[in-house]
Amino acid sequence: MKVSIEKAILHWVPMTSAGTSGSAVVLTDTEAPLELEQRRFLEKKIQGSLNSRYSYPAVLDSEVSSPIPTHIAEFLSEPTTEKLVAHSREWATHLYSCQPGNSPSGLLMVAQCRCDNYDLAIATVKLEQEEGVRAKLQNVESGGTTYVMQLLDDLVLTNKTKVFKVGLFYDVAGTIEGLVSDHQMGFNPKREVARFFLTRFLGARLKVDSEVATRRFIDTVCNFVNKEVTNPKDRMRVYTHLVSEMTDEKEYLSPADFVRDHIPSQHQDNLLNYLREKEVPINLIEKSEAVIASRLKKMMVEFQSGIRILGPSDVFREKVHLKEIEDGLTRAEVTDELKRVGRQ
Repeated sequence: MKVSIEKAILHWVPMTSAGTSGSAVVLTDTEAPLELEQRRFLEKKIQGSLNSRYSYPAVLDSEVSSPIPTHIAEFLSEPTTEKLVAHSREWATHLYSCQPGNSPSGLLMVAQCRCDNYDLAIATVKLEQEEGVRAKLQNVESGGTTYVMQLLDDLVLTNKTKVFKVGLFYDVAGTIEGLVSDHQMGFNPKREVARFFLTRFLGARLKVDSEVATRRFIDTVCNFVNKEVTNPKDRMRVYTHLVSEMTDEKEYLSPADFVRDHIPSQHQDNLLNYLREKEVPINLIEKSEAVIASRLKKMMVEFQSGIRILGPSDVFREKVHLKEIEDGLTRAEVTDELKRVGRQ
């Protein structure tokens, strides 16, 4: 995703503190006069975030209580600087009111952009202001105030500047969708913390429904492993990791990370391509507990002769051992107390 910034508004959003209100937010009322070098630096930061493993496709959700979906629709249908400024001011106050108390202070940038094949897009970016980066509030000749980036040590912005969160939206044949990048999503098990930027702030949701994404991911990995991975121990190992990753306390999972961490290296690229072919989001999916329970509750090993070993996933690895022997055959050993024999 390539992004070009055309206009940008900057506001200061401090860490939310108990007993304070949105008045703590420092709002500006005009476009930030970014120099070319500053603009290119910010574009690079945004692109790096949106092209990272932390980004995921999203769509706006009108049922969520956030002013942003309405504002985005209004701006994309009739873009003006006045709308960009007015909406961005409300976004900064809204961010302050809905962010968790541990969210760091920083600059909120709302920008009119171009990206890839879209001539008009709107982006919102949360930037941390670190040592080596200064943004000072000043009056401008046309009236009003804005933030101006300052050069320190001949640097536009330090490479340590962190882009915490990015949302970029555009109109696709009458439907507003885009990309959201949030380094906290998928790695913080607490739903309230992990989801505030996507849901409470942006008023958006993941483009692919959690049940659909979870089902596609589980089925695609299992089908691929059964077709492409010949070593029985590797098959068992992948499935065990699949169960472990899908049933842990985290609300989200990164398919790309799963492939990198648990799939034999010679199969990783092929599985990533297979996931894309099956329209599984690569960077992030929201887990569906219902699908996980129905898909992964039990594990089965089936042999060419028709013999099957079926059991609960949580004890299968402990009780069943597979070993590859000569002529492509596999020996299965079950170590357990015999409960009964008879017809099924």
